[in-house]
Amino acid sequence: MLYRRCGSEHHHHHLVCRDCGTTAEVEGPEIEQWATHIAMANGFGGTTHTIEITAMHAECMAQHLAWGSEAE
Repeated sequence: MLYRRCGSEHHHHHLVCRDCGTTAEVEGPEIEQWATHIAMANGFGGTTHTIEITAMHAECMAQHLAWGSEAE
């Protein structure tokens, strides 16, 4: 498990590399609208949320592709 202390005070989300853990802070106005819409559609209000998106950043993807071609 990776623990990350975020230094930013403003509301944002995280994009995290699932291979090495590199993290980027990202804005997501569409996510804000979606969260509010989903809450309201289900009879909820006062929406707050935490979103962490996992993916693989370019350097790790390149390494995995290189390792895959070496196995052939």
